[in-house]
Amino acid sequence: HVLRRCLAPPKAERFPSADELEKALQKLAEPVSKAMKKRAVLSLTIAVTGSKSGVGVTHAAIGLSAYLLQCGISCVYQENNPSGAIRQTAEWFGISPGKDGCVQIKGLPCLPDYGPAVSLKPCSHPVSVQDYGTAWTAIPLHQADAVILVCGSRWWEQEAVYTAYEALK
Repeated sequence: HVLRRCLAPPKAERFPSADELEKALQKLAEPVSKAMKKRAVLSLTIAVTGSKSGVGVTHAAIGLSAYLLQCGISCVYQENNPSGAIRQTAEWFGISPGKDGCVQIKGLPCLPDYGPAVSLKPCSHPVSVQDYGTAWTAIPLHQADAVILVCGSRWWEQEAVYTAYEALK
């Protein structure tokens, strides 16, 4: 229901504000949040990818990470693409990485993509939200507990959506 309302073609049928959308998402997530607080999350890897560049993969992955953290679930946002967005953001805020390579951006542990030449010890967070950008073919599907595919909604973007979906299903 929430997704359909967000994607409704007539603007009048969409949420009137981001606050209204947030309230709807929180109401939707209450049962999940309560269930997760009752049991310890041992390990969870969520891969986030997009059908094409510019559809909001990084925003979705960071938003999910921040939401889980807000729910009391220890997680790390992991940049698994060469965008360099996390390093650039950390530099802008004047934040240096810790011993594990993570930077804390507004309280959210973020692991920049250091490339294949750098080997780090895994972060000590049970939940990892991994941003693959548009490199959906690079996702190790045997290691991901869930895959979120962020898609463009324009008619000319549909071929990329179907291609990514078929490869990931």
